[in-house]
Amino acid sequence: MSKLDERIELSKTVFENLRSLISHADGKAGIALGLQTFITTSVSSSALVVEGLKKISILDCSGRAVFYLLLTVFFAASISGIISCILVFRPRPPQEQSENEREGLTYFGHIKNYKSSIEYLKAITKSTDTDIVNDFACQNYT
Repeated sequence: MSKLDERIELSKTVFENLRSLISHADGKAGIALGLQTFITTSVSSSALVVEGLKKISILDCSGRAVFYLLLTVFFAASISGIISCILVFRPRPPQEQSENEREGLTYFGHIKNYKSSIEYLKAITKSTDTDIVNDFACQNYT
């Protein structure tokens, strides 16, 4: 195997590993989002909270303040957790601004900029091995 083939294979392996890790991260975020939503819903409808809200007038002023503070902190933490999980699904902008203008061959954001599949195929056929290594390197960094 030549040095160029080894670089292409390494770049391709890194690219595939990054895509796999992103997929796993998205899956874990989905699980965390579901779990966070379940916990928030369960706690908000639990007998302790419902009965606590009904009998809040029995508590003295400091007891009510503590109850409301704990409830507020729980819901604020829950909402921030849910928002964090949702933001995982939003694509991150590239680290280099020039990445947006680059005509790449491997990233779906670059591929969709081609006007047709024939135009994309032409770009692939006229690219050299060095172009492919460079494209993988740029995409793996981003």
